[in-house]
Amino acid sequence: TLFPYTTLFRSGGISGFRCEIIRFTAAGKPDRTFGSDGVASPSDFQTAGEFSIAVRSNRDIVISSALSSYDLGPTDVALLNSSGSLDRGFGKQGMVTLQANYDTIAAQPNNKILLGGTYALPPGTGPESATVTRLLGPGG
Repeated sequence: TLFPYTTLFRSGGISGFRCEIIRFTAAGKPDRTFGSDGVASPSDFQTAGEFSIAVRSNRDIVISSALSSYDLGPTDVALLNSSGSLDRGFGKQGMVTLQANYDTIAAQPNNKILLGGTYALPPGTGPESATVTRLLGPGG
C-alpha cells in the first residue's frame, strides 16, 4: 500500500496465524521508528492467512482478516497508531470482531473505515449477501 508521504507498507500472513506489517522509508529501508525495527506484528490480532490493510489520512493503519477460511465470518479489525502499536481506544483494546466475512477494507478521507464482504444469517448457512459496513473509530 502506498501512502502519500512516500511510505511503503508490506503486509502478509506469517506462521502461527499472525500478521506482520513492514513500513519502509523513501530510501527503501525499514523505518526503525515503526513497530520493532520497522515491523509491526500485533500480538492480539489473528488471521486465517490473508488480511487487508488501509492507511487513514492521519497515518493510522487499519487491518482486517477473516478468522476462518471456511465460512462467512467472523472478521477481526484492528487499528494501529502510526507508530505500529495497537490503538487501545478503538473497539476493545484496539480490535473489533464483526460477524461477517470482510475481504476488502478502505479508509475514507475523514478517517472512517469501510469494509466490504459477504454475510449470511446465521453465519455459514447461506445464502450469501454482499455487505458494506462503516466504522467510525476514534479520531474519525
